[in-house]
Amino acid sequence: MKKFSLGVFVSLFIVAFFASNACAANAWYTVTVDKIGYSTAGVATVNVTDTAGAFTNKACNLPELFEKEFLAIILTARSLNSALKINIDTDITPRPDINGMYMESF
Repeated sequence: MKKFSLGVFVSLFIVAFFASNACAANAWYTVTVDKIGYSTAGVATVNVTDTAGAFTNKACNLPELFEKEFLAIILTARSLNSALKINIDTDITPRPDINGMYMESF
């Protein structure tokens, strides 16, 4: 019975995982940072431009949970003149949340 319950749980988890990813339109973009600041609501925002031309000067929210870490990555990338990769859902307007971020090695 334990194996059956575990199998059902794992199967439901896999189905839920792939179903949630199928609905999401998240993508990774190589961007340059145009502006860093806070919105009038006090949310940390960053304006970015995709180097491939998908969007220009797009305002994105930094999630509160990772605000300090993402700001550190952004500032380090700017100071080293390094490319920055972000994961966002561009279908969300006006400001999508940044779901992931890393600095490319130079």
